[in-house]
Formats: sequence, structure tokens, C-alpha cells
Amino acid sequence: MRHELVYAFRLVAIALLAGCASASPPAVPASAPLPTMAAPAPFSFDTPRAPSPLVGRWLLLGPFEAAKDAPATPQFIDEERAAPRAGETAAGLFWTEHRPGGRGVDLRSALRGGEDSAAYAFTYLVARAETDAVVWLGADNQSRVLLDGRVIHESRARTWQGPDTFGLAVHLAPGFHRLLVRVENCGGPHRFWLRVTDPQGLPSTDLRCSLDPADPELTANALTDPASFPPAELLLLLPVDAARRVGFDTQADVARLAVTKGWGDDCPMWLGEGGPGYGPHPGRRGVVGLHAAAPDIPERAYWKVRVPNEMSILRVVASPEAHAAPGVADAILRVGVFDGELRWLKEVPLGPDRKPSESAWITISEAIPASSQGRDVLVVLEAAAGGCERWHYEGVWFDEIEIVPAR
Repeated sequence: MRHELVYAFRLVAIALLAGCASASPPAVPASAPLPTMAAPAPFSFDTPRAPSPLVGRWLLLGPFEAAKDAPATPQFIDEERAAPRAGETAAGLFWTEHRPGGRGVDLRSALRGGEDSAAYAFTYLVARAETDAVVWLGADNQSRVLLDGRVIHESRARTWQGPDTFGLAVHLAPGFHRLLVRVENCGGPHRFWLRVTDPQGLPSTDLRCSLDPADPELTANALTDPASFPPAELLLLLPVDAARRVGFDTQADVARLAVTKGWGDDCPMWLGEGGPGYGPHPGRRGVVGLHAAAPDIPERAYWKVRVPNEMSILRVVASPEAHAAPGVADAILRVGVFDGELRWLKEVPLGPDRKPSESAWITISEAIPASSQGRDVLVVLEAAAGGCERWHYEGVWFDEIEIVPAR
């Protein structure tokens, strides 16, 4: 009976997902711009709330040399008609796909531009239905935004304008919309931050981002914005990791997990090693940190992996924040498995620890339910607020996660 219920659940989940995919609008040619409304806002809206993620995938083009102190910047490409795909060329350069970390898009690092340079970033906004939305932009330094070929924002300020400085209200018809961002560097860092919310400041349930004008790219969006999908859809959409261990030896390992929005724009944060001002206990190299988004909103990481067809153990090595607030920093760590049903295997408080120590790392080893043997599952890691201090450095650091045979 249990297997029949699980099978029925999967059929329902697949049907729901198929319905979601079939409900996606058809592609709209770039030559037929859809109507938009630019700021000043035709409707009132709130500032973004903690769970609203930054756009996590872009096509980048650049760098271009920008004239210093010029009153205006020439177009390096045909901005009004831009509708690229990865690998296509414009102005002698290639559009390249880029997945930034949690701190916005670092154009200087991604494109190796210098002082007084400019770069473009592009994505499609896919609207399932007619909807109001707010594009939130921050840039270092000068910025311009076009939606469906129309300028909806222009700033010639040469100063740092951080995340969510500009709220751009737009009204979107169903279909694919072309969003182009240009940022010019006036010295120092060259970056921008962009998120799209509904008028209440929450993630829009009617919008997805895509880099392909004929495909809503559900799998890619599940990786970069898992909070927009229920676990049942994530289990279907996320790719299976071929390895059963993540050691976070390099920052690339973080991309093997789908991570929800955490506190600020720094989570998930990868470090080669912690300290002296911030990070986990010493003794481990290559770690990733999660931090609850708010006192009542944990941050989650999902790792899709196939469980061996035998009794297996989920092993997690973790640490609280050890350097920034000794004797105060603590958090709640939850470890679970989703195989159609979310089963929490362990909940444990981490910290507070009075001083950094190599012996303070903890290892959690929990048996994976027998019903998950031989199946694809989501390993769920959750960093939540709690412990002695309800909301003070609620970070959890991970050195490795793995599935091993039971001994």
C-alpha cells in the first residue's frame, strides 16, 4: 500500500509540473515589444522583504571602454533590439552565461574590466499572466535599464548606489520580456544587484527568469530560486548529483546545491577558511555558510542525490559562527530528507561557544529511512534562528555533507 501511495503522489506531482510547464506562455519575438509602464509608479509598492532573491543567472557582455567624465555614454550595442542567447556575438564580444554568488553580479571579476569600463547584463522575464511587478536595482556606478527596448531607468550618478536603491514599477503582459542592464564603472568595484518582486515586496509567483526566449528553463530556475518551488517540484526538476559527497573544497561546490535566500545578500557564503573576524571554528578548509533570513524564516539548502540500494547514513559536519561573537553566536541546525515527504532526521542547537577551537566542530550521522533506498531524494539542510540568543549571528557553517553505507 505504501508503495502505491508513493507512486500516486509522484503521478500527481508530475501532472502538476506538466500543468505548470504547459501554462508557460509562448515565446514572443523581440521585434514585438510588450507594453510596459515605467516609474513613476502607476501603483504603490513596498520595499523588498528578506526572502526576495536576487536574479541568479545572466548573460554578460563586455567590458567596453567608457569615456571618463562624459555627460552621456554611447550605445556599444543596439540596446533597443538586444535579444541575445548564450554564445552569440555583439560588438565583437561573446554573450556568456554567468551565475553569480550571493552578493549580486561582480562585473569586474566576471569580465576582467578596468577603470572607466562598461558592461551589459541580460535576462528574459517570463510572465505567466498579466501582472504588476517592481524591478529593484542597485549599481556601482552609473546605470541604465531597458525593458522590451524601452528605457525605464537612467542614473548618471558616479557614486555607489547599493541594493534596492531604485524601485522601477512595471506592468507586464503574458509572455517573454527583454531586460537589459548597463552598468558603467567610475573607479573601484563594478557591480550591480537586481531582484524582481510583486508590489508587496515578495517574490512574484507569476514571474520567472530565463536565458532562452523559447523556454522558461524550470530546471535552471529551480537551482537559483528554489524558494519559488515546493519540494515536490524540486525533487523532479533539480539535477541528480553524480557524487554522494560535497566537500566545499572550492566555491564551485556551492552550485551543486539549490539554496534559498538568507540574511542580506551574502548567503550562501563560501570561505577558504574562517577567521579571524568571521567564520566557523578553525581546522577545516573550504566551508559554506547559511544564515536564517529572518527570526522566523530559515535558510535552506537542497541537495539532490540518489541513495544507495542499502542502509545508508547521512553525515553532516557543521559549526556555528565562531569568530564574530564568541559566547553569543548560536543557531538551530535541522537536517532532513525529502522523498515525497519531508522527514527531519535531526535538530540540534549549535553554539554559543566562548572561543574558537578545532574540537568544536560537530558531526551528525543519521540513518536515512529505508523507504528512500535506491531512490532520488533531496537532502535538506536548514539554518534557523534560535538557541540562547534568538537573533544574533544565527549562522551555520558546513565543511562536508555525504551519504555513506551504514556500518
